[in-house]
Amino acid sequence: MTKGRPMRFHRADFHSVLLSFLLPSCTMHNGKRLISYAHPLEDCSGNSSITLTFKDGSTAICDVLIGADGIKSIVRPCMLRELAENMDPEEKKSVLSCMDPIWSGVAAYRTLISAQKLRERCPDHRTLRDFTQYMGKDAYFLAYPISLGQYVNFLGFTLKRDLVDSAYKPDTEIPRPSFKGKTNDEWVSELTAQEFVEPFKDLEEDAQHLLKVFHSSVHNVKNLPSTNFRRVAIMGDAAHGMTPFHGSGAGQGIEDAYLLMTVLGHKSTTLETVPRALAIYDKLGRPFSSEVARRSMRGGQLCAFQEEVPLHELGDAVTKNWEWAWLTELDDAVKEAVRLVEDSSIDIS
Repeated sequence: MTKGRPMRFHRADFHSVLLSFLLPSCTMHNGKRLISYAHPLEDCSGNSSITLTFKDGSTAICDVLIGADGIKSIVRPCMLRELAENMDPEEKKSVLSCMDPIWSGVAAYRTLISAQKLRERCPDHRTLRDFTQYMGKDAYFLAYPISLGQYVNFLGFTLKRDLVDSAYKPDTEIPRPSFKGKTNDEWVSELTAQEFVEPFKDLEEDAQHLLKVFHSSVHNVKNLPSTNFRRVAIMGDAAHGMTPFHGSGAGQGIEDAYLLMTVLGHKSTTLETVPRALAIYDKLGRPFSSEVARRSMRGGQLCAFQEEVPLHELGDAVTKNWEWAWLTELDDAVKEAVRLVEDSSIDIS
C-alpha cells in the first residue's frame, strides 16, 4: 500500500549514531530539567539574554533558545504565554489552549518481542521477515523485525472515534477527558493479559502469538499558532507532537533541525536578525508538519475502519494518504529559506 523501502532500526541505535557525530566543541549537560525561562520584553534593543532556570536551582543564559524538549515541553507553554500577552481575550484563550498536550483518544500497546522466542513458538511467523499489519474495527496493530532481526517491534492501537475526530478542532466548552494511567498524571497503564487481548481478540490466529505487551496513551499537540517568538523556537514533538500512525514524528523533528540549521547558520544571520530567521523557519515548516500530523491521524482511522471508505477502495485510500512521504522533499523549503534570509526586504508575515 506504500512505496519505497523504509529503513527500520532501534531508536537507541539511531541516537548513538547522532551522538557519535557531535563535534568536540559541543558541550552536553546531562541531568538538567528546565522549569522556566525569562526573556525581558522591556529591553528596547531586543538583544537581552534569555535566562534559563532549572529544577536543581541553577541558571544559565543564552542568546537563542530552541526547545527540543518533547511533547511535555516546558518551553512551549512559556513561549505561548509570551506570544499571547497582548492579544484580545478570545485570541489569547485560543493560543493558551495549545500549551498542554491533549489525549488524542488513542491508546498504544507496544513492546519489543524476542525474535528467538517467537521463532521457538512459531518458526515461520511472517513478522520475523516482513512488516505486517493486522486490521480490525477500532483496533489494529503492526509488527516488523528490527535490529538486524534480533527483535520484532510490536505496536498496537485502539481508537476512541469521538475523541480522535476532535483532536485538532478548536476548543469547545465541553471538557475533554484525559487518559487514566497508573496515577492521574501518568500516561502509562498496566494491563492484565486478558485486558490486553480484549481489543484484538477477533483478529486471526496468526496475530494471537504476539499479544503480550503493556499499555500507554497517545497524546498530541494541537495545531499551534506559531513555533517561534522573538529569539525562542520549538521543534520536534514540542512543536507538533503527533500520533504515530505514519511513524513520522522523529522524521519531522529531523527536518525541523535541518531547517533551523539553515536559517540560524547562514552567514547573513546575526543576533539582531535571529527573530526573522526563526519566523522563516515557522513560515516554511509549520504548515507542512501540521499536514503530516493530520494525515497521520487519518492513517490510523483508515486502518481502524473509522473512515467511510468501501473495503475494496481502502488500499488505494491508504496509499493516497501516504503519498506525501515519497512526493515531497525538504529541498524546496531549504532553498526558499535561504532566499528569505538573504533578502531582508521580502515580507514574511
